[in-house]
Amino acid sequence: MNFETIAATALSTALAYVSKGGEEVAKSAGKDLWELIKKPFIKEKDKALIQSLEQTPHDEKKQSIAEYKLAEFLEENPSMARELEELCKHFPPSSLGIVNTLSIQGRDNIGIQNTNDSNLTIKTGP
Repeated sequence: MNFETIAATALSTALAYVSKGGEEVAKSAGKDLWELIKKPFIKEKDKALIQSLEQTPHDEKKQSIAEYKLAEFLEENPSMARELEELCKHFPPSSLGIVNTLSIQGRDNIGIQNTNDSNLTIKTGP
């Protein structure tokens, strides 16, 4: 289970909902997803980050910080990762926007990217 990918997908999906103010693009599922994402952000500093993202959902720096923190939390709570994955399946592909995540792991330089509902894994190096 790639927690970074789950965090990036869930956050970008939820922020698409937040930025549209809950338009008809999966209103209840978008709200449910956003509420689930907000749960681990319980410290005051983290709550402020989430509130700021609600105001400026296209702020890439804040998105990156939130993705990192969410991925860390998901690693410790795989059941929530599975729940986020499941919720993201309720969105039509056109409402998700484009999510590309590249994770480099270890010395093998493994690159993982999601493209059009499929996974492409490229391994370079020894």
